[in-house]
Amino acid sequence: MVDENLIRKDLSFAEMAHAAQNNAADPATKAQDLSSAVAALFQSAPYSKRSYIRSFAMLLERVGESLNYPTEIPRALGVTLAREMKERPEIAGRIKQDLEGWDTRSIKDELDVLRRHAGLESFESLSADKVPEPKQPARNKGSKAKTTFHIRSTVGQVKCTAGVGRLEIKVDRDFSSIDRAKLEAAIASLVDGLG
Repeated sequence: MVDENLIRKDLSFAEMAHAAQNNAADPATKAQDLSSAVAALFQSAPYSKRSYIRSFAMLLERVGESLNYPTEIPRALGVTLAREMKERPEIAGRIKQDLEGWDTRSIKDELDVLRRHAGLESFESLSADKVPEPKQPARNKGSKAKTTFHIRSTVGQVKCTAGVGRLEIKVDRDFSSIDRAKLEAAIASLVDGLG
Protein backbone atom coordinates (compact mmCIF):
# COMPACT_ATOMS: atom_id res chain seq x y z
CA MET A 1 0.00 0.00 0.00
CA VAL A 2 2.83 2.41 0.83
CA ASP A 3 4.53 1.45 -2.44
CA GLU A 4 1.41 2.18 -4.51
CA ASN A 5 0.90 5.57 -2.87
CA LEU A 6 4.51 6.60 -3.47
CA ILE A 7 4.34 5.65 -7.13
CA ARG A 8 0.92 7.25 -7.63
CA LYS A 9 2.16 10.60 -6.32
CA ASP A 10 4.78 10.74 -9.10
CA LEU A 11 7.52 11.79 -6.71
CA SER A 12 10.93 12.99 -7.85
CA PHE A 13 13.91 10.70 -7.29
CA ALA A 14 15.12 13.05 -4.54
CA GLU A 15 11.76 12.76 -2.76
CA MET A 16 11.79 8.96 -3.06
CA ALA A 17 15.37 8.88 -1.74
CA HIS A 18 14.38 11.11 1.18
CA ALA A 19 11.44 8.81 1.99
CA ALA A 20 13.79 5.81 1.99
CA GLN A 21 16.30 7.61 4.24
CA ASN A 22 13.54 8.46 6.72
CA ASN A 23 12.27 4.87 6.64
CA ALA A 24 15.76 3.49 7.25
CA ALA A 25 16.31 5.90 10.16
CA ASP A 26 12.97 5.13 11.82
CA PRO A 27 13.42 2.48 14.53
CA ALA A 28 9.74 1.54 14.20
CA THR A 29 10.30 0.12 10.70
CA LYS A 30 11.85 -3.22 9.78
CA ALA A 31 14.42 -1.57 7.53
CA GLN A 32 17.95 -2.19 8.76
CA ASP A 33 19.61 0.06 6.20
CA LEU A 34 18.88 2.21 3.16
CA SER A 35 18.85 -0.71 0.71
CA SER A 36 16.26 -2.63 2.72
CA ALA A 37 14.17 0.56 3.07
CA VAL A 38 14.26 1.10 -0.71
CA ALA A 39 13.34 -2.56 -1.26
CA ALA A 40 10.41 -2.32 1.18
CA LEU A 41 9.04 1.03 -0.01
CA PHE A 42 9.47 0.42 -3.73
CA GLN A 43 9.05 -3.33 -4.01
CA SER A 44 6.99 -3.14 -7.22
CA ALA A 45 9.49 -0.80 -8.93
CA PRO A 46 11.99 -2.31 -11.35
CA TYR A 47 15.54 -2.90 -10.14
CA SER A 48 16.86 0.02 -12.19
CA LYS A 49 14.50 2.48 -10.47
CA ARG A 50 15.48 1.20 -7.02
CA SER A 51 19.13 1.63 -8.04
CA TYR A 52 18.45 5.24 -9.08
CA ILE A 53 16.77 5.91 -5.72
CA ARG A 54 19.83 4.55 -3.86
CA SER A 55 22.07 6.80 -6.00
CA PHE A 56 19.97 9.85 -5.13
CA ALA A 57 20.06 8.88 -1.44
CA MET A 58 23.86 8.82 -1.55
CA LEU A 59 23.86 12.18 -3.35
CA LEU A 60 21.56 13.71 -0.72
CA GLU A 61 23.63 12.24 2.08
CA ARG A 62 26.77 13.93 0.79
CA VAL A 63 25.50 17.31 -0.44
CA GLY A 64 21.78 17.47 0.35
CA GLU A 65 22.05 20.16 2.99
CA SER A 66 23.68 22.48 0.40
CA LEU A 67 20.96 22.02 -2.23
CA ASN A 68 18.00 24.36 -2.57
CA TYR A 69 16.36 22.42 -5.41
CA PRO A 70 17.06 18.69 -5.00
CA THR A 71 13.68 17.74 -6.47
CA GLU A 72 14.63 19.45 -9.75
CA ILE A 73 17.64 17.19 -10.36
CA PRO A 74 16.97 15.03 -13.43
CA ARG A 75 17.52 11.29 -13.06
CA ALA A 76 20.45 11.15 -15.48
CA LEU A 77 22.28 14.01 -13.75
CA GLY A 78 21.71 12.63 -10.25
CA VAL A 79 22.85 9.12 -11.16
CA THR A 80 25.91 10.41 -13.03
CA LEU A 81 26.84 12.71 -10.16
CA ALA A 82 26.45 9.93 -7.57
CA ARG A 83 28.67 7.65 -9.67
CA GLU A 84 31.30 10.40 -9.96
CA MET A 85 31.19 10.98 -6.18
CA LYS A 86 31.88 7.30 -5.56
CA GLU A 87 34.99 7.51 -7.71
CA ARG A 88 36.02 10.99 -6.56
CA PRO A 89 34.61 11.75 -3.07
CA GLU A 90 36.20 15.21 -3.08
CA ILE A 91 33.48 16.39 -5.50
CA ALA A 92 31.03 16.71 -2.60
CA GLY A 93 33.22 19.29 -0.87
CA ARG A 94 33.67 21.24 -4.09
CA ILE A 95 29.91 21.34 -4.72
CA LYS A 96 29.29 22.59 -1.17
CA GLN A 97 31.98 25.24 -1.64
CA ASP A 98 30.52 26.43 -4.96
CA LEU A 99 27.01 26.74 -3.48
CA GLU A 100 27.96 28.17 -0.08
CA GLY A 101 26.44 31.59 0.55
CA TRP A 102 24.80 31.72 -2.90
CA ASP A 103 21.27 32.40 -1.68
CA THR A 104 20.02 34.07 -4.87
CA ARG A 105 20.76 31.15 -7.17
CA SER A 106 18.10 29.82 -9.51
CA ILE A 107 17.25 26.21 -10.31
CA LYS A 108 19.34 26.55 -13.49
CA ASP A 109 22.30 27.96 -11.53
CA GLU A 110 22.24 25.03 -9.11
CA LEU A 111 21.86 22.43 -11.85
CA ASP A 112 24.71 24.04 -13.81
CA VAL A 113 27.01 23.62 -10.80
CA LEU A 114 25.99 19.97 -10.47
CA ARG A 115 26.44 19.37 -14.22
CA ARG A 116 29.90 20.87 -14.12
CA HIS A 117 30.99 18.59 -11.28
CA ALA A 118 29.41 15.59 -13.01
CA GLY A 119 31.44 16.40 -16.14
CA LEU A 120 28.29 17.29 -18.10
CA GLU A 121 28.78 21.04 -18.42
CA SER A 122 28.63 20.84 -22.20
CA PHE A 123 24.96 19.86 -22.08
CA GLU A 124 22.43 22.68 -21.82
CA SER A 125 19.90 20.50 -20.00
CA LEU A 126 19.27 16.92 -19.04
CA SER A 127 15.88 15.31 -19.41
CA ALA A 128 14.44 13.60 -16.37
CA ASP A 129 14.21 10.40 -18.37
CA LYS A 130 17.32 10.01 -20.45
CA VAL A 131 20.98 10.77 -20.83
CA PRO A 132 21.56 13.35 -23.54
CA GLU A 133 22.08 11.97 -27.02
CA PRO A 134 24.50 13.38 -29.58
CA LYS A 135 22.99 15.69 -32.15
CA GLN A 136 21.77 13.86 -35.22
CA PRO A 137 21.68 15.07 -38.80
CA ALA A 138 18.48 16.89 -39.69
CA ARG A 139 15.71 14.60 -40.92
CA ASN A 140 12.20 15.13 -42.08
CA LYS A 141 9.72 15.42 -39.22
CA GLY A 142 8.09 12.12 -38.52
CA SER A 143 11.02 10.19 -40.00
CA LYS A 144 11.60 6.97 -38.10
CA ALA A 145 14.40 5.45 -40.16
CA LYS A 146 15.74 2.23 -38.69
CA THR A 147 17.63 -0.86 -39.68
CA THR A 148 17.03 -4.30 -38.23
CA PHE A 149 19.30 -7.30 -38.73
CA HIS A 150 20.32 -10.59 -37.09
CA ILE A 151 23.81 -11.90 -36.43
CA ARG A 152 25.22 -15.04 -34.87
CA SER A 153 27.51 -14.84 -31.87
CA THR A 154 29.08 -17.23 -29.35
CA VAL A 155 25.98 -16.76 -27.15
CA GLY A 156 23.51 -17.40 -29.98
CA GLN A 157 21.27 -15.36 -32.26
CA VAL A 158 21.44 -11.58 -31.77
CA LYS A 159 18.77 -9.18 -33.05
CA CYS A 160 19.99 -5.63 -33.64
CA THR A 161 17.84 -2.59 -34.34
CA ALA A 162 19.59 0.67 -35.22
CA GLY A 163 17.80 3.98 -35.47
CA VAL A 164 18.30 7.68 -34.93
CA GLY A 165 19.92 8.07 -31.52
CA ARG A 166 19.53 4.43 -30.46
CA LEU A 167 20.96 0.98 -30.89
CA GLU A 168 19.04 -1.96 -29.44
CA ILE A 169 20.61 -5.39 -29.00
CA LYS A 170 18.47 -8.37 -28.04
CA VAL A 171 20.02 -11.68 -27.10
CA ASP A 172 19.00 -14.52 -24.79
CA ARG A 173 21.24 -13.48 -21.90
CA ASP A 174 20.83 -11.86 -18.48
CA PHE A 175 22.97 -8.72 -18.79
CA SER A 176 22.13 -7.69 -15.20
CA SER A 177 24.28 -10.58 -13.97
CA ILE A 178 27.41 -9.12 -15.60
CA ASP A 179 29.74 -7.02 -13.46
CA ARG A 180 28.80 -3.37 -14.02
CA ALA A 181 32.35 -2.20 -14.74
CA LYS A 182 32.80 -4.97 -17.31
CA LEU A 183 29.45 -4.12 -18.93
CA GLU A 184 30.27 -0.40 -19.07
CA ALA A 185 33.69 -1.12 -20.61
CA ALA A 186 32.15 -3.40 -23.27
CA ILE A 187 29.50 -0.83 -24.21
CA ALA A 188 32.06 1.99 -24.33
CA SER A 189 34.24 -0.16 -26.59
CA LEU A 190 31.27 -0.89 -28.85
CA VAL A 191 30.26 2.77 -29.12
CA ASP A 192 33.86 3.93 -29.65
CA GLY A 193 34.29 1.29 -32.35
CA LEU A 194 31.33 2.73 -34.26
CA GLY A 195 32.94 6.20 -34.25
